Amino acid sequence: MRRALLIGLVSLLLPTQALAGGLFLGGHGVRPLGRGGAFTAGGDDPGGIWYNPATIAGVKGWDVLLDGSLIFLTLDYQRVDSGGNLDIYPEVSNDNPLIPIPTLGLAKEVVRDKLTLGFSFSAPYSGISNFPRPNYGPCADRNAPRKCIDTAATDAPQRYSLISLDGTLFLQLDLAAAWQIVPEVALGVSLQNTFVNFQSLNSISSYNGFSSGPEDPEFDSLSQMVLTDLFNPSGKVGLVITPIPDVRIGISYQLPVWIGGDARVDVQLPASPLYSKSHVEGSLAQVRLTLPMVLRVGVEVRLIPNLRLEVGFDWEQWSVMEALRIKPDGVYIYNIPGIDKYEVPEMSVTLNLRDTFAVRLGGEYFFQTIPLALRLGYIYESGAVEDVYASVMAWDDDKHMATLGLSYTVGGFRLDLVYAHTFMNERTVDYRESQAMQINPINPSGAVAVGGGRYRGMIDLVGIGINKSF
Repeated sequence: MRRALLIGLVSLLLPTQALAGGLFLGGHGVRPLGRGGAFTAGGDDPGGIWYNPATIAGVKGWDVLLDGSLIFLTLDYQRVDSGGNLDIYPEVSNDNPLIPIPTLGLAKEVVRDKLTLGFSFSAPYSGISNFPRPNYGPCADRNAPRKCIDTAATDAPQRYSLISLDGTLFLQLDLAAAWQIVPEVALGVSLQNTFVNFQSLNSISSYNGFSSGPEDPEFDSLSQMVLTDLFNPSGKVGLVITPIPDVRIGISYQLPVWIGGDARVDVQLPASPLYSKSHVEGSLAQVRLTLPMVLRVGVEVRLIPNLRLEVGFDWEQWSVMEALRIKPDGVYIYNIPGIDKYEVPEMSVTLNLRDTFAVRLGGEYFFQTIPLALRLGYIYESGAVEDVYASVMAWDDDKHMATLGLSYTVGGFRLDLVYAHTFMNERTVDYRESQAMQINPINPSGAVAVGGGRYRGMIDLVGIGINKSF
């Protein structure tokens, strides 16, 4: 029982695994994504800062960009519990809140043919998971749903993995500079800051091993974590090399993003009479995690007038997220039977993510007789989560994305449109092999696997943007 609150804290923070490719899509920006994100070498407006800051070296005068996209994330999950009882649980689906994802960019040539400055303020392309919340029935006090648990098991079979990430927000500010060292070589750097508000809601179990069963909702405890961290500096460096006039080579390196701060942790004690006299004091925990470094390489060719084609390769080092560091700050649990007061110590939680890579193919064609451009793209991206660790909070798998983009220029303004569809294979995890475990603070050895079952997902994206050069 001494580990009760400690393991409860861990369960709140595990949804940060969703920061793998399952939360961040393999592309960014309306015009770049129309090219399949193949923009590391061929970028020439502020949208290229996300991929390679050296690309703004080609900007002349002023260049202003504003775009926004909507992501439609679908995930259907049919759970098979640890006993293999498929018929017990209905299929649940993600209810994806539609939040516009903006990009605001600006670039200005300040020294002719030598130095360009720019900035970009944007958010990574991601969908927000929001699954059914357990229905504990009508209660006089919604914060203490004692004896109101009749329908919880069937309403939210995924509840031990994740209920919601609603409210999670990442915003990235880039301050960029590009220097044209010689006509054939441009160097770019970007100083960054990531603003983070991460929220997760899920359930833990306090089943004691002596009555009912490991998923008895009477032993459920709703748990919420909120981490707000407004200062997470990082940086990016890039090159654009033009060995011959019709070939551009782009290389960029994104440093890791080190995120850390005080998270607020709220745990609602179970409805079981065993916890009728228990209470928790303190609600802060210091959290540390690292988003990966990213290496991008692209080659663009312009061998045919008005046609640009690029092939790119990305490597994202998600394996740096082997563990999550949690240090409770003055958090105590009182009056669990047999324990008067216990201070929760520091702990490290293993995540076991793996590196991902992406292959990008894309291009755009500018028509001569009409002010129209057509873009097509394709992305293959490997998944960060192995089958045995899959759950609704960390379900990222191999994916294929097809993209289509258009531009129309009128009055000096370029209007951009994009549509993208991500294809993902149906994923079936054997309940006997799943290592995505339920969190049970009272009886850890009695915890059961909660990742077994069938996952079916897809992602659609639509976006619109406007660009003006002057």
